[in-house]
Amino acid sequence: SKLQLSSDGKYLAFIEDKCTLQIKNLEMNEFKRPLQCEKEITAISFSADNKYIISVAGDSFAKIWEVKSNVGVCIRPLGDDADWIRNAYYSSDGDYIATSSIDSTGKIWDCKSRVLASILYGHENRVTSISFDNSGKMVVTTSDDCTAKIWNVKDAGCLKTLKDNNNSVHNATFDKNGERLATVSWDRTGTIWDLDVEDGSPKRLNGHKAPVLTVLFDSSNNYLITSSNDNSAIVWDAETGENTG
Repeated sequence: SKLQLSSDGKYLAFIEDKCTLQIKNLEMNEFKRPLQCEKEITAISFSADNKYIISVAGDSFAKIWEVKSNVGVCIRPLGDDADWIRNAYYSSDGDYIATSSIDSTGKIWDCKSRVLASILYGHENRVTSISFDNSGKMVVTTSDDCTAKIWNVKDAGCLKTLKDNNNSVHNATFDKNGERLATVSWDRTGTIWDLDVEDGSPKRLNGHKAPVLTVLFDSSNNYLITSSNDNSAIVWDAETGENTG
């Protein structure tokens, strides 16, 4: 995402002019010094304690910045020159960072040491997104190989592979309880998966007129929202998959 609100509501971070990360202190109603990247920033995410923010640009690195510092200083880059990181997110417990890459892998990094903890192998094309569940024990990756995969963070084992059609999967998110997963795809649809039911029938979300890019559950788990290249957002009933509009 290119727009992030810290979990304590004190800071708003957003991308300006493609290569500039702006952080606004909402309590003081003032901006920090802008943080400049050499290439276009594609995603940002706050740490669990809101002390740091991670940015991803069109290169091989994810950069970690200290939020409270008036000077934008890169604490340490993550990644290597052979990789292009697409997005990066902190786990809710603050122990790990997950990144997705065009080399068909996801990666888990230890937050304290900033070193690579594990690599998630199994996709056959570039990984388009990665995100943690609320417990921080699982991650989901989506890929241009038309699948989503759920992984155990501790041992990097693949727990489940989900495939609903033959189109690239753009994004995925767990509900707050880790009982359901929603995915969205290039074919203008989304899918809700019941993770507690083995071989359960997924619920299709039909209504967008262009590829669907993002999906989020609300805090109650009763609804989810999708956004699309058709310049619309749709709110869905998470239980039935019906368009609430």
